[in-house]
Amino acid sequence: MRLVDRPISVAAPGGRPAAFTWRGRTLTVGAVLEVWADTGEWWRGEPEKIFYRLTAAGGLYELYFEPSSAGWHLYKVYD
Repeated sequence: MRLVDRPISVAAPGGRPAAFTWRGRTLTVGAVLEVWADTGEWWRGEPEKIFYRLTAAGGLYELYFEPSSAGWHLYKVYD
């Protein structure tokens, strides 16, 4: 598992990720395996994040969406 935590471009019709771009390649989401919300360290002002564990291009990835900034991040890549 590698922690990446980088902003990425995500196609998310209806709010769920369908494809994302990483390292110059667009990866189509095969399946969303889990979805959960994390409030983080709210007492320090950390924003809520919605996490998605998913498969794409034969790999396992975690993305998160920050509703407060409308930004997507690639959080983890599982080797």
